[in-house]
Amino acid sequence: MTPKAAMVAFILRGATDDVAGSPPGVEAHGLYEGPHGPAYAGYSDDGLVTRAWGPHLPDGRFEIGRAGRLDGKRHTSLVDPVPVFVGAHTGEAVQLHSAVFSRRRRGIVVNVGERSYLYRHSGYASSLLEREDRTPVAIPRGPFRSSTIAEAADAFDLAVFLVMCFAVPFPA
Repeated sequence: MTPKAAMVAFILRGATDDVAGSPPGVEAHGLYEGPHGPAYAGYSDDGLVTRAWGPHLPDGRFEIGRAGRLDGKRHTSLVDPVPVFVGAHTGEAVQLHSAVFSRRRRGIVVNVGERSYLYRHSGYASSLLEREDRTPVAIPRGPFRSSTIAEAADAFDLAVFLVMCFAVPFPA
C-alpha cells in the first residue's frame, strides 16, 4: 500500500510555441502550473532529448524523446539504462523486469544524484512518480480528474516528473 501524502492540484497542458527561456534548440510542448511553477517540458529539435525548465526549476534532461533515444538504441525499451540529468546531478532510468500482475515491477526506476524514484502506471490512463519509500510525488490525470503533486515535492522532484511524464507518457 502506498503511504498517504498531502497532495495539491496542478495543471498540465500544452504550451505555446514561444516560451521565454527555452533551452537552445528546444520547443516547449507542456506547461506545468502549480507549486514551483510555472515550468515547461519539451523536446530537442531532433526529438531525441526531453527537457524540463522553468524560473524556479533546475534544468532537467532525459536522453530519450518522442523520436527515439539519443544513444540510438531501441526506443520502445528502457531495459538499457538511459541517462537523466537534473541540475548538476546525473543518473539513469531503467525499466524493471516485467511482471504480469505487478504494476510496480513494470515501472521505471529513476536514480538521480542521491534520489531514487519509481515511475509507473497508477490506473487505466494515468501514471505516478513515487519516491523510493513509495511516497507519491506526482500523479498526472486525464481531463476528468485533478492532477496532483505532493505538498512536500520540491523543484528537483518536479524536474524529474516532467522529463519522465513527457518522455514516457504511460510506462509499459
